[in-house]
Amino acid sequence: MNRKFEELLFLFCSCTIGGVKAGSLFTCRKKDVKNLASVLEYYREMLQKDNIEIEILLDRKDSVLLYIYRRKLLLNVWNQKSSKKFLLKQGYTLSVEKNLEILKLRLSDDEFPHDIGVFLGYSIDDVISFMEHKGKNCKCIGPWKVYHKEKEKQELFAKFKECSDYYLHSFYSGNNLSQLLHA
Repeated sequence: MNRKFEELLFLFCSCTIGGVKAGSLFTCRKKDVKNLASVLEYYREMLQKDNIEIEILLDRKDSVLLYIYRRKLLLNVWNQKSSKKFLLKQGYTLSVEKNLEILKLRLSDDEFPHDIGVFLGYSIDDVISFMEHKGKNCKCIGPWKVYHKEKEKQELFAKFKECSDYYLHSFYSGNNLSQLLHA
């Protein structure tokens, strides 16, 4: 068990752990988590039992970019007609493994791919509008920039906050990931 790594998981991935969001990203500095490879293996095994997966998207000298996701939720997002069309148009497939490889290649370039929103469970309409408007002229900002259905997204963001607050409070009260996964 690694308390620092679990803190990062709860700070950045509570909504994915809680099952209300398809995926989450965070950067983990190697100096903050000793023996990172072993730590990742331990948590991969633990989280897989709850259908949560961890993938290293980018391995830098001092840090790794980690993607935590729920395959079933991700596929639910990708199987929506507009998401499927978008993915194919952007050069992706409908295979999680192949798409992760494509995303890794795109991340290795200097520019951050904005289509990553479909990996995080963002609204496809908002992902497309973000790309079209180059991140400008949104109606509101939460975990992502909102261009459509503002009220609906604000309610969703409130759910995200409630989920994150629950997990963070529980963690800081002394609970660990294993306890919270099986609470």
